Amino acid sequence: YAVTDSQGFYALALPQRSEVWEIRVKADGFLPWSTRTGILAKERLDIVLRKDPRPATEVKPESKQRRQARKLMQEGLEAARKGQTQKALELLRQAAATDPRYAPAYNNLGVHLRLAGDLEGAEAAFRQALQAESFDFYSRFNLAALLYDTGRYHEAAPMAEQAVLADPTSAAAEALLGQSLLALGQGQRALEHFQRALTLSQSQLDLELEISDAYALSGRFAEALAAKKSWLAKHSSDPRATHVQASVAKLEARLSAEPKR
Repeated sequence: YAVTDSQGFYALALPQRSEVWEIRVKADGFLPWSTRTGILAKERLDIVLRKDPRPATEVKPESKQRRQARKLMQEGLEAARKGQTQKALELLRQAAATDPRYAPAYNNLGVHLRLAGDLEGAEAAFRQALQAESFDFYSRFNLAALLYDTGRYHEAAPMAEQAVLADPTSAAAEALLGQSLLALGQGQRALEHFQRALTLSQSQLDLELEISDAYALSGRFAEALAAKKSWLAKHSSDPRATHVQASVAKLEARLSAEPKR
């Protein structure tokens, strides 16, 4: 937790320099903030948090119940790290039952139910997390990812958009929103979010294939062809390469058939 001034200003002094820091700040009365940033030439990061729109009466100090739920959740996560799946799930269920308003317990339960193959249970847990805390980024993102992976793109896109609103610094959320929009045939909107994802990740995400498909969907066939060829040059042994090569041939044929200007 952090202490800010009345405008949400927070200055963070970092203990050491590093290529990349993942920083998350939570302060009473303000929405959580996060970013991944390189700290090379400076050791101070100035942050401005956004005011929490919820009434102050909804934001309460931590209770004994919450502390116990957090303890059970941490024990569950430790069990999961040791490969003790059933013990982990039981502890995470206990954490959620101890404090039904504690979103992280439900969210982590959802994550580990999904890893165990229980997609229905995972979805229910993510939705319970959002009922407990509608502003929770992780629950929004994880539910959006599950909806996307199970082909429910019309549900995944708005949920991914909510995740982006909850954490505008998340490259993964921007990429997921782009993928969901692409699956819905909205090429131009998908491109916008893919570009934001690349900017936020400092071009660390591999989105070249998705971007090429978004170009093609938007009628920008020359750019789609260039992106697919660029991807093939770097991923010639990838199992998807044969399919991408076929797409390249189709795009080349389409472009060659267009009248010369």
